Amino acid sequence: MPVPLDLGPPPWDKGRLTEAYFRNFTATREAIKAHPGYVAHRDLESLGISLAIFRDSARDLRNSISSFRDASDAPQFWSRRERETLARSELAVRRGVFSVAASALALVHHSRAVVGRFPVSGYDERKSEFAEWGIHRFVQDLRNCILHSRPLVADWRASQLFGEPAKVHFFLRRDVLLAWDGWSAHARKLIEASEYGIDVESTFDEYEARVVRFHDWLRGAIEELASPALGEYREYERFLHSISSKCSWNLILAQIVIPKRLDLYTYLKDWMTDEELSQVRALQDRSQAQVDKIIEIIDEFGACDDELRAVVYRVFGVGTPIAAAESDTPA
Repeated sequence: MPVPLDLGPPPWDKGRLTEAYFRNFTATREAIKAHPGYVAHRDLESLGISLAIFRDSARDLRNSISSFRDASDAPQFWSRRERETLARSELAVRRGVFSVAASALALVHHSRAVVGRFPVSGYDERKSEFAEWGIHRFVQDLRNCILHSRPLVADWRASQLFGEPAKVHFFLRRDVLLAWDGWSAHARKLIEASEYGIDVESTFDEYEARVVRFHDWLRGAIEELASPALGEYREYERFLHSISSKCSWNLILAQIVIPKRLDLYTYLKDWMTDEELSQVRALQDRSQAQVDKIIEIIDEFGACDDELRAVVYRVFGVGTPIAAAESDTPA
């Protein structure tokens, strides 16, 4: 449990934050949460995580269907010998349906909680559009059905056009769905309008696309409503990250890189994506411009001040070589 630290009322200058950080960095990180912008930052971060979980569940479902579809092209997939593989593939899709429905409803509840703290203009109108959308009500009710009644089997069905390979679709069958009496009017209408049942892949793809558009709007609306306090809080958090990052780099350079005369060019692949490496390699090797690009990519929090940049230049062999700079032996 960090010792409480009182920074006083904001705004806080960098000198005050730096002094507090080196006195107790954990308590300082906690103390800045007293800023009015913290709650918006926390809620947006929470919403982002909830949305990411929902999208990851949807991706897993798509991948499960795709894997089943690819595997089903092989004749042996349907053999008695591969019966267990078939069962596992079916179960993966069924598990995916539940995961998407559960994470979707969790996202709805998280959104309502955040909007309760940040009453966004236009939210009620957009919410009512979702409430009357059959797919949204179906996904909500589906979670309740699976959680409180019974697991629903997502059955596969192969369709084939003349001269083309068969294509597998997974459906929640119409008759199985309607056996449950807990559907809302909008969801029931959607189910009854289907010929065979609800196509799992296309339904959740359409739902995900609309949810993502809604959350893009909601995030922007909250950002605007919470400004400028939100921006101020993020700047304080970024500044503390920059202090921590600078301390870490100074420690690594002074205690590991310089004493061992490591060639940091050999480690770039561990720090950068292929695209970022291409940007670096497009510049003259071991030039100041190239090292500046490396710093620009890696220094996410603006930790590299002039003093640290000079050390980085030396480490990368720009200007005075390390060997010469570190030598205390007179010529």
